[in-house]
Amino acid sequence: MSTVPELHADAVPSVAPRTAEGRAQQRDWIRWAFLLPTVLLLFVITIYPMLNSLWNSLHYYNLLAPEDTRFVGLANYGDLLTKDPTFWVVMQITFIYTIGVVAFQFLAGLGMALLLDRAMRGISVLRTLIIVPILISPVVVGLTWRYMYEPWGVINYVLGKFGVAPIEWVSSPVFALPSIMIVDIWQWTPFVVLVLLAGLQSIPREVVEAAALDGIKGWSYFMRILWPLLRPVALIVLLIRMMDALKVFDTVYVLTRGGPGTATYVASMYNYVLFFGNYQVGYAAAMSYIILIIVNVFAIALIYALSERQAKEEEAAEDAFKEGRPVPSDATATA
Repeated sequence: MSTVPELHADAVPSVAPRTAEGRAQQRDWIRWAFLLPTVLLLFVITIYPMLNSLWNSLHYYNLLAPEDTRFVGLANYGDLLTKDPTFWVVMQITFIYTIGVVAFQFLAGLGMALLLDRAMRGISVLRTLIIVPILISPVVVGLTWRYMYEPWGVINYVLGKFGVAPIEWVSSPVFALPSIMIVDIWQWTPFVVLVLLAGLQSIPREVVEAAALDGIKGWSYFMRILWPLLRPVALIVLLIRMMDALKVFDTVYVLTRGGPGTATYVASMYNYVLFFGNYQVGYAAAMSYIILIIVNVFAIALIYALSERQAKEEEAAEDAFKEGRPVPSDATATA
């Protein structure tokens, strides 16, 4: 009869309990394991191209003569700012375009958001239909409007019914830039409406009801109640749209390709011509970084304006609360 050997306690290997520190280290490794593919992808498609572009901007580099590539430091930037008259024409057109479309989009979007912020029959369908232009590709929008702008297009056909002679919308130096601005306004005003409408609907109903009980309405209601609450959202919308307008390319390329002449030569279009037309890689890279700097300057200015205003209003509300005074309406709205 076989006997089972008796095991002593000392013969059994002991497994040390895992400490909290060990478990935390394992969780950190798991997090990094999941993040690593994203970080690598970000490096490949974003960080490396930016660093490579910065390196190219410090060199004279022409694709037609790659053997003549040489380091020139900031010479490309200096030539753009001091020796290239086209650069300043391009920047002037870009600023006119940006200020024009963003201002009109914001004012029109705010008005439409105020109209849609109410209960009425069919309002849900109208809110859905108004965002359709955002869902269309800018290239498709540009091609559609290009055919509409033709002398035989629908726009000139309608104007002809009122006795207006056909207008050369995209081939006239006078009308080319306004034509592109109209397309941008048509496509992206619904985005402004959507965001501002969300901001209006996030306003607490108690504030609106309190204003109605106090008899505040009309312009006074807008300036004292709605605008202070809506200002942070409005600044974010302005920031997004201004950044997009400063680097617009697709609509301009499809409609006019920068013409006629330099009438619609925005910054991104000029940058495209420098690289793919003149093969000046270093010069075009310097132009890209100038556009990047301008976009970031506008972004930082708007962000600073938002944070500075909020800080002042919160400080005013805190001081008023400590002193037992009525809290200013702007500070109350922000808080």
